[in-house]
Amino acid sequence: MAKVARAARVASRQRTEALTASKTIQTAETGELYLIDAKSLTITLPDPQEGAYFTFIVGSKHTLHTANTLVTIKTGGATLEGSGTYMKNGDTAIRAIHSTAATHDTIKVTAVTGGGSDKLFPGSKFEFWSDGTNWYVHAAIFVGGDALIAF
Repeated sequence: MAKVARAARVASRQRTEALTASKTIQTAETGELYLIDAKSLTITLPDPQEGAYFTFIVGSKHTLHTANTLVTIKTGGATLEGSGTYMKNGDTAIRAIHSTAATHDTIKVTAVTGGGSDKLFPGSKFEFWSDGTNWYVHAAIFVGGDALIAF
């Protein structure tokens, strides 16, 4: 028998997919959890749809060292708004990034030097939600070396 006022839930388990190559996500894949397990990926979100959401986490099998672009997540043209925090390995400062223009449609993590220390650490996370018109992002990222995060 159904319980009254029970909170809605996605399911007992989220579907996960390991990304080892660039991907264009389909609308029907909403709610999925993606593990970023390769370097230089470009991920394209579907057109905005009210209630759609995606989570991307850097997985423990990542091979993100020595790439100039570590990961790019773009909307395909819709506005991307939001913010995030990031911390560099060996540093105690927490930095913030924020989308400041209606023309932003991409969030990208790049390596300044392309060296072995420029990387994303496992557990770094990007979350996206849509209101049907725009995409919104929140990121919590831990990087090494001279990696930069920008809209």
